[in-house]
Amino acid sequence: MWRVLQLALVPFRTIHANQDNIFFWLIILDTVLSWSRELLPLLYNLLKRTREKSEEEGEAMASDDEEMDTVLEMETREKWYADPPSSTKPLIGQAKYLFCAMQTECEPCKDKQHCGSLMREMQYEHAKYEKLPDIKYNFLIGGDGRVYEGRGWNVRPTLPQRYSDLSDQSYYIGFIGDLTEEPSEIMLESRDLLMTHMLNSHKLNSKFLHFMLTRLDLKFVMRPKDDT
Repeated sequence: MWRVLQLALVPFRTIHANQDNIFFWLIILDTVLSWSRELLPLLYNLLKRTREKSEEEGEAMASDDEEMDTVLEMETREKWYADPPSSTKPLIGQAKYLFCAMQTECEPCKDKQHCGSLMREMQYEHAKYEKLPDIKYNFLIGGDGRVYEGRGWNVRPTLPQRYSDLSDQSYYIGFIGDLTEEPSEIMLESRDLLMTHMLNSHKLNSKFLHFMLTRLDLKFVMRPKDDT
């Protein structure tokens, strides 16, 4: 008889157990929903602040690039119609030396058209008379304050003979003109801006050595005056 009563009560015990489980999960669900109501606004605000910060950083970087572009005007090889180099050799790691030639043995220039024309002339003369694969400088600075790309980034320049052993770790800058005029204030400012850009972009070692080359340091190849 007792066994029969136990079997009869099984369904009621099962219902009671199921009710306990349901109540347990309802409590868990209510707790999760309660936390969600508190956490979701926090997560939303956190994501919003993160996105706003990323946008601000992006705008700041774009602003820095625009500022550099407006202050340091760079004329690429394409802009002055450079011929392709016959060969190039890369720098070995980060440049440790910066050479600046105080003259390039050509007339000064004051505007983009004239400076671009002189760039083409120098490239032609360096190839024909000095048997070089390209214009010898990495960058040149015109009297208009613009920086003209020569061999450009990460390419070995052709330095004067006494410094040639350093060419694989050097950048070479030239001031377009001759000794009839000293580099102007705007040319020196552009040189400084270019140096700053080299350092900020890690093209130039922070402990670099700077060489200012005068005519005594430079060896120019004589060119026939009647050659065309």
